[in-house]
Amino acid sequence: MADAVTYVIGIDLGGTKVRIAVVSLQGGLVQAETWPTLGEQGPEAVLGTIRNGVQQLLRQAGAGGDAVRGAGLGAPGPLDIHRGTVSVLPNLPGWQGFPLRDRVAGVLGMPVALGNDGNAGALGEHRFGAGRGTQDMVYVTLGTGVGGGIIAGGRLLVGAVGAAGEIGHMVLDPQGPPCSCGRRGCLEAYAAGSGLQRRATLAAQSGRPTMMSEIAATADGAITPHVIQQAARQGDALAQEVLAEAATYLGWGLVSLVHCFNPELVVFGGGLLALRDDMIEPAIALAREQVFEQHRQGLRFAYAGLGEDAGVLGAAALALDAFCGR
Repeated sequence: MADAVTYVIGIDLGGTKVRIAVVSLQGGLVQAETWPTLGEQGPEAVLGTIRNGVQQLLRQAGAGGDAVRGAGLGAPGPLDIHRGTVSVLPNLPGWQGFPLRDRVAGVLGMPVALGNDGNAGALGEHRFGAGRGTQDMVYVTLGTGVGGGIIAGGRLLVGAVGAAGEIGHMVLDPQGPPCSCGRRGCLEAYAAGSGLQRRATLAAQSGRPTMMSEIAATADGAITPHVIQQAARQGDALAQEVLAEAATYLGWGLVSLVHCFNPELVVFGGGLLALRDDMIEPAIALAREQVFEQHRQGLRFAYAGLGEDAGVLGAAALALDAFCGR
C-alpha cells in the first residue's frame, strides 16, 4: 500500500511561483508541480495555495497525510529560522514578521522546517545534484537576484541567526549602482537579472547607439537579459560592455568566495544559466586566474544538475534532516 511508504514534502516558495513536491526518504521525486504564488493577495492566499497543492500531490501519489513525516520550506530571506518568522520578503510585500513556519505547519497539519531558498538550493545540489560527494561547496544562483549557500565540511552553513549565504549582497563597490537591498555596489546590482536590466536600460538611455531598444520593442519593450544577450551576439558594443562588466564583478565575487571558503566545487544555478557563455564562463576564467594558487588546487566549477528542482529537493532535505534523522 502507498501509505506504508513514508514521504516528506518539499516547498520552494518564490515571489511569483511556488513549487511543491512529494519526496521519498531516499530523495526520489514522487510528484511535483508548480503554481502561481498569489503573493499580491496576501499571506492567507499563499497558505491556501500551499495547502491545496500538497493535498493534490498526495492524492496523485496515492498517499494519506499519515504517510508524511513533515515538510521543508525554502523561502526568500532574510528569515529568522529559529523563530520561524519572515524578516522581509522583497517580492511578497506585507509579510514582515509573519510566522511563516508555524502557519504553514498549521494548514498542513505537520511539522515544518524552514530555510532560506538559496540555502535550500545549495543543500539540494549537494545532496542530490552536481555537488554529490563533495565536502566543501559554494552554490551560486543567478536569477532575478543573486543568492546562494555554503556547504562546509559536508554541512550546510546557516550562521548565527540562519542568515548565512547572502552572497548577492557582498558589496564590491560602495559607490556602485543601487541594489534592491538599499545599498550600493552589491554583486546582485551587477550580475542579477534585475541588475543587468537596470544597467542596460540606463546605458541605452545615455544616447550611445545600441540595438537593445530596437530588439526590446519587438517583445514587451523591456531590455531583459535575453535582449542584452541577443544584441551582444549581433555585435552591439554597448550590450557587450554590460555583459563584460557583469562578468568582471561576478568573477571578483567568485574570487572572494573562494578565498573565504576554499571550496572544492562552485555550482551555478538559476534562470541566468542561459548567459553561461556570455557572462558566467568569462567570470570563471577571471576567478581561475586571480585566486591564490593554493586555493586553485583541485578547484572545480559546475552547473546545477537538478534544474528547477534544486530548491524543492533542498527543502525536502531540510525535512529529512529535521524529522527523519538524516
